[in-house]
Amino acid sequence: MRCPWQGTVGDKRNHPHGRLLGFLKPRFFTLCPHDSVVENTIAMIAFKNLISTCLAQAIKTGVAAVGSVYVADLLRLPQGYWAAITAIVVMQSQVGATLTASRDRLVGTAIGAVTSALFAAFVGHTLPWFAVAVVVTMLICHWTRLDQSYRMACVTVAIVMLIPYTGPTWRVAMHRFIEVALGIVIALGVTAIPLPRRRAS
Repeated sequence: MRCPWQGTVGDKRNHPHGRLLGFLKPRFFTLCPHDSVVENTIAMIAFKNLISTCLAQAIKTGVAAVGSVYVADLLRLPQGYWAAITAIVVMQSQVGATLTASRDRLVGTAIGAVTSALFAAFVGHTLPWFAVAVVVTMLICHWTRLDQSYRMACVTVAIVMLIPYTGPTWRVAMHRFIEVALGIVIALGVTAIPLPRRRAS
């Protein structure tokens, strides 16, 4: 049977609002009365699975963030919120994707921590030297082909060189690296937790 518009059943390419149909069908709107009931049922199941996956990912991200802060407090890290920020940023739905994001962030933090500690120790925290440190950090990431790490590296430089603190510079840089590493470890652990699967009825 053919739909009122020219084309076969479910052929959204010939429909005058084909893209709109493709957007609305998973949300249980039926624009053609002759569309298959099975197709609508599959779309409904897929939508429910999507909602379930998003909810589970949101809960796992929240658990990773809270766990990072809790462990950072146990370790008496001065700014444990960086661990929570890291956990939120690197959390992905799959362990492999989380591992890739974690690697980029950890390497960038290490480069930024070392560069900023050296600059702060030998030339100070002035704005001109901060600008030079950012340039040097980006060049290091480029020369070492770590283009995905330069953002975190520059953020670490800014944290170490611009935020007031007491104590030696190397200690601040080390704390930033430990906090980021902690957030990464917890994010990887939470991501590896398998989600419960619904039994087929």
